[in-house]
Amino acid sequence: PKSGGSSSGGDLMREGRYADAEAAYERAAGWLPDDGGLLVAHARAVALAGRPSHEWPMLIKAGNLNPYSASIRAAQARWLWSRGRQTEAIVRMGEAIERYPTDAGHRLERARMLAKAGRTNEARADLEFIEREQAPVWEFQFPLHQRLRAAVGMEAVDEGQ
Repeated sequence: PKSGGSSSGGDLMREGRYADAEAAYERAAGWLPDDGGLLVAHARAVALAGRPSHEWPMLIKAGNLNPYSASIRAAQARWLWSRGRQTEAIVRMGEAIERYPTDAGHRLERARMLAKAGRTNEARADLEFIEREQAPVWEFQFPLHQRLRAAVGMEAVDEGQ
């Protein structure tokens, strides 16, 4: 939220003002040094502001601050995937799923990773879990869900399912 003419780190990120976002997250981290989620956002801002080598150490610190956070494990998995470390990324996304088994978003991400890594049976298992447990696939996730179903040889489903 905006207050007193200043913007939040999230607002600044959306505006593409990464250096300003980094500074805003740095200030916020001074107030909340043990907030792992804030540290993940700060790490992303730091990377986009031109210091990508600082992102991974910050993501590790965030994970150490909150070892039970699914979202932090997922952020670490995305970082590993972006560096071509497929196997490690899939394992880390699996850790996110262990922490929050019914999160369809994490399962969709892992299914995408598995499908791209040629592990279609495992990807199919994640998609089948989503459907069996009726985990909510949000409207913005539905196109990915449909592409993944097709990629692993499953039939399309209606958006209402």
